[in-house]
Amino acid sequence: MNKLFNTGVLALATLASISSAHEGHNENKPSSSYSLVADYSGPTFFDGFVTFTGPDPTHGKVNYTDKAFAASTGLLGFNYHQEDNSTRARIGVDSTDKAPGNAGRNSVRLTSKATFNAGTLLVADITHMPVGPGLWPALWLLGTGAEWPAAGEIDILETVHDTPYNAMTLHTAPGCSVANSSASAPFAGHLQNPDCNAGSAMTGCSIHAPATFQSDGKNLASAGEAFNAQAGAVYATEWTPHGIKVWAFARSAVPASLNSPNPDPNSFPPPLASFSGPGCDYAESFRDMALIVNTDFCGDWAGRVWEKMGKDKGTGVKSCEEFVGERPGEFKDAFWEFYSIRVFGLGGKDVGKNPDVGREGFGVL
Repeated sequence: MNKLFNTGVLALATLASISSAHEGHNENKPSSSYSLVADYSGPTFFDGFVTFTGPDPTHGKVNYTDKAFAASTGLLGFNYHQEDNSTRARIGVDSTDKAPGNAGRNSVRLTSKATFNAGTLLVADITHMPVGPGLWPALWLLGTGAEWPAAGEIDILETVHDTPYNAMTLHTAPGCSVANSSASAPFAGHLQNPDCNAGSAMTGCSIHAPATFQSDGKNLASAGEAFNAQAGAVYATEWTPHGIKVWAFARSAVPASLNSPNPDPNSFPPPLASFSGPGCDYAESFRDMALIVNTDFCGDWAGRVWEKMGKDKGTGVKSCEEFVGERPGEFKDAFWEFYSIRVFGLGGKDVGKNPDVGREGFGVL
């Protein structure tokens, strides 16, 4: 259980009654104004998600479980925090049983029933993220209805092992390159590569955030153990036809408009990441995107850099897969915790329906 907080875990209520998240639209809003289109929060946080249960596309040592199993075993649930009388969604992993041989460690990959397009502002109030050797957690958007990466991918918060900084990355089909610089469009991070199809999209174009940066006159961690020690942060992502920006705010420094019905990113300070320039059509390269929250183990990234990041020496275990399989107790604090995730659309436009829901590997709850 989270050692940072005095928490109590509440089971998911009645799975059979799970419907959709609070999704709606307001036709009367002007096209230049954001309004709420999806709200994942409180005791209904999980209502708008299904669970992906197919083989891991990134070859991790993971077994993604369905919603009923995850709820019954405590992988999905709620933490109650007495200090602020809040109920927060918890998404964890198995920290009890070994996963020998080819068996994957039980985890959860949530995928939204709704999809979103350019003209979207996503605001995630995150209080805890998985951190530690073997882990590969991510909060991201994935294009649906097409073979990856034809409809794009936007990684909002992603790390491996105990990396202390956030890597914000775009993955696309050929023909999308970032042409901006921090001089022309100020942002705090550092662009690693401009080609969003680099490595046949496996590498993509990534902006690494600083491990810490100034927010409300104080140092704020972008990811990792320090992120959890400060009780997280509020991440905001704006995606328009002209580009994609990602911010992180201390709760004491959240822009006033984010607490209004119609947030205005023009009032925000410079972001952590800004992907823009004429080398990409951001409305076409990214489309019909579903929101995903998951925790993977090892796989194509975390497994590949196990030795490079010194995890073999640090843990005394030669491979990522062996560590994950044989050390369940290492993952007691490997969980996501959210106050909320809210999604706003320009002009109050409606959200789409995820075409992947119901096919093999996706739940229907």
